[in-house]
Amino acid sequence: MKFKFISMIAGVVALALLATPLGAKAQDPSSQPSPAVTQPSQHHSPYASLNLTQQQQDQLAQIKSDTHSRINQVLTSDQQNQLQAAIQAGQKRGEAFKSLNLSQEQMTQIKQIWQSSRQQMRAVLTPEQQQQLRAKAQQWRQERQQLPAQEQNQ
Repeated sequence: MKFKFISMIAGVVALALLATPLGAKAQDPSSQPSPAVTQPSQHHSPYASLNLTQQQQDQLAQIKSDTHSRINQVLTSDQQNQLQAAIQAGQKRGEAFKSLNLSQEQMTQIKQIWQSSRQQMRAVLTPEQQQQLRAKAQQWRQERQQLPAQEQNQ
């Protein structure tokens, strides 16, 4: 159960990280980000190296925006405020989601939203871009696995 929850949170975080710079390019500067699910700008997106067309960037930005809206609909207003406050305080997104005390139903809904969004995002990419993205994800997994070993050695 806990592993599934952590996997779901990791998925939400991955989706957020993957789509981060795309929204910045395609958003209307006068539009406000959704209250709870906002993106930090310091993360480097694996999409940056995929040579996306403007149309692909626009499509991915729309998927990201829709995903954030759908996740916010699942969260209570208190949870949205708590999430936004945690993220603004510098807490990692996955940790912030863990602290929300999500119900089983909310966890299931968020996982479904993330899976649907991930499929939609993949469909925007060419087969070559999908392969490049898989390679980047594998590299990140390997780096993440090495982190605990490095922390233990310090």
